[in-house]
Amino acid sequence: MRNILLLIDYAAPYRGNFIPSILNLASHCEREGMRTIFIFPEVAREIPWVIEFQKERGAVFFIDRSFFSKKVKYSNIKKVKDIIRKEKIGIIHTHFLAYNYSLVILKLFFTGRVRFIANYMNELVLPRNIYFRFKIMVTRLTFDLYIASSKGVKKSLINAGITERRIVTVYNSLDPVHLDIYESLELRQNIEEKIILMFGWTFFRKGVDIAIRAIKELVEDGNNLRLVIAMAGGQEIIENEINKLEGTIPSWITLKGPVQNVATYYNSADIFLSSSREEGFTYSVLEAAYCNPLLIMSRIEGHPLDIPFSGSFISENITELKSSILKVLGINPTEKKRIKQLQREYVISTFDINRWSQAILNEYSKLV
Repeated sequence: MRNILLLIDYAAPYRGNFIPSILNLASHCEREGMRTIFIFPEVAREIPWVIEFQKERGAVFFIDRSFFSKKVKYSNIKKVKDIIRKEKIGIIHTHFLAYNYSLVILKLFFTGRVRFIANYMNELVLPRNIYFRFKIMVTRLTFDLYIASSKGVKKSLINAGITERRIVTVYNSLDPVHLDIYESLELRQNIEEKIILMFGWTFFRKGVDIAIRAIKELVEDGNNLRLVIAMAGGQEIIENEINKLEGTIPSWITLKGPVQNVATYYNSADIFLSSSREEGFTYSVLEAAYCNPLLIMSRIEGHPLDIPFSGSFISENITELKSSILKVLGINPTEKKRIKQLQREYVISTFDINRWSQAILNEYSKLV
């Protein structure tokens, strides 16, 4: 088997669960005699974790962000083509690319027997405008295989017109090692306050408005709650959305930027809330299950609702969300300790990162 090129549109300020997952996959590949080569967007070059990543991996390249923005430049195509030839690439495995015009040109005219895999972490939802059929045609021509991170993602691919026999479902998994490093952080304004943590990007997709409406009513009823909304970027956009919703940032909301060790946030919260309207298959709930907060999720296909003793609610149902929050807050410390042990054990065994890597490696083997 020839080498693997991982083409990744990822420039977050932290590794998260994604980069440890990719490194685990790289280790599995190397045990099978394959090298892994990486291409990131140029804007990632100076990010501290990326600098460390280069030292760890060696075969790391960067490409102009225009490549990921769907623009076609010969310089970008030539760069990837040269990497493919120099590094003896047999498979190109993309992450965070829905469709890409440069890739289809590479596939049709420059790469010969190289196979292309698209890893879809979120549902494929394209505007149904005059360009829709063209984008789907480009996607079909580019990729030999589509890896969906959940049944919901697979369904979205089929609905968009991708042939079902070319789609496999491989659920995202958890790398627990990065969650064992964290700092102490106090988010409470007073000792009695309960902290509800959620991630806020993007505002509507993550259901931030749903969370705000529910918690506002609970606060007005006399509950001592604080909603902490963490995000990797776009804080000004989130602030504007909250201002549109509430007229101002309520005193019981705290906005937080990125943190290198995300377990710092999880372990500072009483509840982790994922009120999303749509998810591919979220890492955050798996991470929160491993850490200290109790869980509440909207009942959508992209949530691991099988995690034992998790609270849940019908998506967008404010009344049910309020009830779930109150129920979870009523769990006593002894019961919480038992629940957290069960949840931690469950996600480690069920969403084993080595199993994920082996499943991806099996798909590589089928293609070549």
